[in-house]
Amino acid sequence: MTGRDIAESLKEKGNEFYKTSFFAEAEDAYSKALNEVVQDEGDPKLVLRATIYSNRANARFEMGNYSGAADDSRNAIGVIQSDGKVSLDDEKNHALLSKNEWRLARCLFYDQRNEELKALVAAKEAESDSIFLEKVKCFTKSMQFKEKLHSSSEEFSPQILRSNLSFPFCEHYPFGH
Repeated sequence: MTGRDIAESLKEKGNEFYKTSFFAEAEDAYSKALNEVVQDEGDPKLVLRATIYSNRANARFEMGNYSGAADDSRNAIGVIQSDGKVSLDDEKNHALLSKNEWRLARCLFYDQRNEELKALVAAKEAESDSIFLEKVKCFTKSMQFKEKLHSSSEEFSPQILRSNLSFPFCEHYPFGH
């Protein structure tokens, strides 16, 4: 069994733990998978390594470890963008990059690393990344609504905040992650 096979198996094990909300176990499985994929390196491993970093970031995010999730998101972004070995023309890789950039922004927000968050948003503005900027706008509205909700005595009624119907993935409930 190669390092890649072991890493794939551990990644799938982590995915099963994640699906059942055993986030600490998922994080552990993803960490072990990363150790295997690093030992058996090669160009095809880059996508696998980026995916495992991304999955571990999700598990850490769900556990409230925003600093660790931010680090893993940065690592996934770095692997995806490293030396052009992973093609951003590939839809899957572009989606993975986008997910990690967005998770990184939320981690920085929840970890109160405002200067880093401002720098990330400024970089995305410079790139004219309208999808990312629309998500930030929706997220900001959601957080403002959440603050208003907690500071008022009005009765709560769930709602979805959407600034633009052309961005269906921009739905945010005013609670949770």
